[in-house]
This record gives sequence, C-alpha cells and structure tokens, in this order.
Amino acid sequence: MRELYLTVGAPAIGKSTWIKEMGLEDYTVSSDEIRHIVSNYQAVIGKNEKGEYLKDYQIDYQSEHQVWNFLYAAVENRMKHGQTTFVDATHLFKGAFTKYNQLRIKYHYKVYLIDFMHKYMDDLNGLSEMLNKRDSERERHVGSNTIEKYINRYLNSHTHFPDWAQITSPLKVEISLKRNDSFVYTDMSKFDTVKVIGDVHGDYGALQEVFKNHHRGIAYVFVGDYLDRGSKNPETLKFLSELKGNNIFFLRGNHEWKVEEFLNTGKLHGNFRHTWPQLNKAFGEKDGKRMLAVIQKQLLDYLCFEDDMGRKYLITHAGIEPLVARYTPVELMNESDFVMGVPVEDEDPYTRDVDKELGDGDYIQLHGHRNNFNHFDDCYGAYNLTKDGHFRWADIDMKSGEITPHDIKSIDGEKLQDRLDNDPDVKNVKLDDGIIANNFTREAFTNNRWTPTTTNARGLFTRNNEVVGRGFKKFFELGQTPTSTLDSLEYPVKAYVKHNGFLAIVFYDKESRKVVAYSKGGGEPYSTWANEVLLDKIGIAKTSRFYFGKNAKQHQQMSILFEIVDPKRDPHIVKYNETHAYPLAVIDNDINGHVELEKAEKFWGIDEWLVFTANNEKELKAGIEQFEKDHPTLEGLVLYGQNKMLKYKTKFYHKAKELRGALGNKHKKRHWYYGAEPWYDYCVEHGIREFTPGLALGLHEMDTVVEEKDDGKIS
Repeated sequence: MRELYLTVGAPAIGKSTWIKEMGLEDYTVSSDEIRHIVSNYQAVIGKNEKGEYLKDYQIDYQSEHQVWNFLYAAVENRMKHGQTTFVDATHLFKGAFTKYNQLRIKYHYKVYLIDFMHKYMDDLNGLSEMLNKRDSERERHVGSNTIEKYINRYLNSHTHFPDWAQITSPLKVEISLKRNDSFVYTDMSKFDTVKVIGDVHGDYGALQEVFKNHHRGIAYVFVGDYLDRGSKNPETLKFLSELKGNNIFFLRGNHEWKVEEFLNTGKLHGNFRHTWPQLNKAFGEKDGKRMLAVIQKQLLDYLCFEDDMGRKYLITHAGIEPLVARYTPVELMNESDFVMGVPVEDEDPYTRDVDKELGDGDYIQLHGHRNNFNHFDDCYGAYNLTKDGHFRWADIDMKSGEITPHDIKSIDGEKLQDRLDNDPDVKNVKLDDGIIANNFTREAFTNNRWTPTTTNARGLFTRNNEVVGRGFKKFFELGQTPTSTLDSLEYPVKAYVKHNGFLAIVFYDKESRKVVAYSKGGGEPYSTWANEVLLDKIGIAKTSRFYFGKNAKQHQQMSILFEIVDPKRDPHIVKYNETHAYPLAVIDNDINGHVELEKAEKFWGIDEWLVFTANNEKELKAGIEQFEKDHPTLEGLVLYGQNKMLKYKTKFYHKAKELRGALGNKHKKRHWYYGAEPWYDYCVEHGIREFTPGLALGLHEMDTVVEEKDDGKIS
C-alpha cells in the first residue's frame, strides 16, 4: 500500500518500543538503527548522585547529515516499490517534512503523522519526568537538555504540521491494523450499476463498447493495464485522461509501474518503450506526460464495496488470495500483492488456476492480469476479466447483485505477431507463403527467461496474426524450475518414452491447401530431413486421412508432432540404428496449444510408447524408478499430467551429455554435476576427442561390467 507513517515525538516517548510491540520492524526505517550502523555515537562522562563518574553514549550530531541521506534513500527505495513504510524518528526539527513531501508527490503516497506526544499535553511536568527517567534507563542517552529541547520543539510545531499529512495516534493505528476486515469500503450506493473493466491494453475500439449505453447511475472501475500492446494507445490515453467524476475508478496494473518509472526517471522499460514513441508523436512530450500523470495520480490498489443485498466485492488487478485477505492488514500488504498476485511457494503464478482459490474467500473477486485459464463465470466465486484476443467487462447490478459478464473479440488490441516481434527473447524466420516460424532465443533458454510469450514461442507458426501450426509450449525437466516437481502434477499422469531427436511439426496450410512439415525452427536442413523421414516412415496416406478424412474441418485446426531420429545426419546422445519418425501428440492450433492426447492415441497409436499410468505420486515415483532400471540408456520420459507436462531424463543421458560438452571444450571442466569425469579421463587417456552416441553407450556398458565384478556377480 502507498502509505507512509512518520512517528512524531521526543526521544524516549516510546516510538521504537511501539514499533517493536506491533511487529512492524520489517516495515520500518529507523534513524537510531542507521546511527548505529554508521557509529554515530560518542562517549561522554557524567556523574550520578554520589558523584561517581559514569560512562555514557550520546548522539554525535556531526554525522547527522549522513544519517538522514541514508534514511531518505532507504525510504525512497521502499516507496518506489509501493511498500507501506514506517519511519521511526522524532521529526521535530526544522524542515523535517520537506523531503517526505517531495517523495509523496513523486510516488503518490498518503502520509500519516503518528503523534506520540499529544496525549501528555495536559501534564508537561509529568511528561518531562517520564522521558528523563526512560532516557536514563537506555543504553544510549540523549540527556535532559535534549529532552527539554524536543518537548519545546513539539509545543512550537505541533499546531503547524503539514496539511498534506493526516494526524493520527498510536492507538488509532493499532486499532486499524488489528481489525478483522481491514479493507476500506467505498460507498457505491449512489450507483445502480458498476461496470468492472478488464485490462484495456490500448484496445480503444473495444473500450468504446463499454460506454455505448452510458446513463446516470453507472460507475466504471478499471482493473489496470491501460496501455501497451494494442494499436490505439494514443486514442485510449486521451479518452481515459478526459474521464471525470466520482463514478470513475482507476486501479493500478503492472504496466503502470513502467509508466511511473518513465515519468520519474525518463527511462523506458518493458512494453512501454514501444508505446511512448506513439504517444510522443501524437501529443508531444509535454501533453503526453501530462495525460499519463492525470491517470497515475488517481490509481488505487483495490476497490471494495457492498451491494444492496450486503454482498461484498473486491476488485484488484491480479486478485488477492483469501488467506492473505483474512490475516494480513490491508495497510501492510505490498503493492505487488494487488498488482502481481501473492506468490505461492514453489508455484508459478502463470500456471496456477488462481480463481479456484480466489472464490473461497469472503468476497466476490473480479480481477485481470492472469489470463491462462480464462474463467469468466461464478463457478468459483471469482471473475477473470482478461483473455488473449478478447476484451472483457462485467456489469454488477447493485440492487439484485446479478453479475452479467461481457466478452467480445478484441478490436484494437494486441496483435499476436506484434507481441512476438516486440519480445527480445523471440526470434522469427520467414518461410514460404507468408508463414513465420517463431522460437525463443538461445539467450532465453540459457538464462531461464521464461514468460508466457517465450514459452509459447516454441515452434509456433503464424500467418497474419493467426496460429497456423505449432509445437508444445516449452515444458521443463523435473527440478529445472521451482514448479517443476512431481507433486505439482495433477493425476492421473501418463508417462511416455521420450525419444532423442528433433521436433517436426505437421499442419494443414489452408492457403496452399497442402499438408506441410517443418522442423521446430522452420529452417534448413532440418525441415528437409523431417519431410524425407516422414515421407519414408509415415507416408502421405496417413496424414491425408487425418486432415482430409472424417472430422477434416476440425483436424485442419490441429498440428501433429513427431520426434525425428536420424542417426547418420543428426546424431544426439542416445544411440539409434535407423531413422524413424515417432508420433508424439496432436495439438490445437491456437495460442493456448491444448494437447489432444486422446486423439493422438486413437489415430496414431502412440500407446506403443506408453510406459505406465500413475494415479498418485507414489505410483509415479515407482514407475520412474522401474523405467530407469529397465531402460537406463534411453533419454527419459514425458509426463503428461492433467494440468501440465514435465520431462524426466535418465542418469545416463545427463552423464553422456556432460561428456559431450566436456569433449567439445578446450579446457577440462571444473565442476562435474553428473559424474562424467571418469568417462572424460578415459577418453583423454585413449586419445578420444569426439563424442558419439556409440561412445557413450560403450562407456556405460564398461561401467556396468565393472559394477557387476565388484558385486561378485561375474569373474
């Protein structure tokens, strides 16, 4: 939340103690802690009542400039990220609030002054005695003179606190942080309809559909992400910046972060680096920035309200998990909780069906941002207002509580090819007949830069912003990512042999009215090889029956995937004796790329490569273990869960691949992760510098013989 709390009060008044008792240390920047870091204390000698000398420590004010520069930098860093922040300091000196005023304007924060002194104003003598007593008990004293100085400063300044800050008390803040339902409700009773609008993304034409039947009594709530991707960003910005009135509510999306960064620093990042030139050309720099600022100043983290029936609604950009809503005070939630969603341990937010959890709370939630599962009904008690290629909004009837969802095709929204072209981690190859082969870059692979766009761009063939053929979405090996775990799979899980070759994608091209086949990258010589092997091993007849036979219209919207094994022209890790085309799957030609496993099993007979089916994790682990024993020199398994796919690679495969990499390098590896060092040493000893699948298989067989000798099984 964009809230800044500044403690106000003399030393020893109890500010730090209160922060600790409230459990707010993780949200607090403390001037005393910074002084401790920079050793900003000096030794002094004092006397007690008996005249004995005492060693004491007091603030060395010569270093105060350094302390406050440090403090302001820490506070601004938290404000950049929209974090609720407490500042533990006296704030009773000239110019104490000047810097905070600059920061609150820059980052659009609400500021609260927590006044620890006000309740003692009726007994100043008692206050002085209490503070001096507390000060004497502390390790680091400020002394009675300093105490009196700060009391006088408060008396002279407390009636002149800045009008841009709200004065509050420790008790009021405590009550606010401890209340059960901490969301602040907005009174929407004056409206008969509330329209909640999903991610706009420059789709001006679709946005106009929302306002077609405007009448008095309608409130408009935008969930964020107003610009970027779409083709009408200038028109969208102008329209939104001119909306006025108490019936307009703008929520913050993650794309607004990049806008804010630009307005504050001039730096362009993310999709906004493509959007700003459009805005600058249309309006000029001054007016473009002015219109952006109009919206940025109005942004909310959430909107919460009740209808006439008493039903509660919570609107955010990404949705809030009920556990967080119930047990975390809204003031202490990070802005990213609303904008990106609360992370769940070992789960990818883009692959999790979040609406199942969102609907389990005390609110009807409406949100955008997360569009993988496209739920748009109340089956879970949550409404997802974003979907690729579509524009969504929902009407809430405030009298009846009836929710009417609207879903139309995007008019000026993001074009698929634009998204692919604008992603630096996606490369494109132009093929025949206007077809484009899209793939993630090597850098995306080596640096693990995976996004919904890059994972989709894996053998993704497009023409005129439509998918005409495609491979699997990028899927990962067990343990490769935090979410690539056995317990993340939904059962039953089917395990198929993973063949070791290259991917070929076959699809019907409606422009040429032919069945075409390409390698994943679309380039040569692999596409030629794929065609030759497919022609030889599969033939034209079978693919023709699929695309032109029964259910032809449906099948022509799908791709058939094959693993091409060509041991002579394209040897890999596993040794094969002949070329082959192994059918893998049938997949829908759309952005979601749903795998039609049953269709592949029925038409292509891929059950031949089905190793086992597991109904739970125990069965899955046992099946993998048995596969490793029975087929130690294959590449591994592909695990088809009900929710996603994962790979399992054998120990042999990892070891052999490590050896191949080592033999290809001039210098010996420093770190051996898969135990290939003895193999490498053997190769060096025998002058072997070139990897072959037969070499790896021979080394494995030698290891097996040695192990059996050691076990006393053979002599």
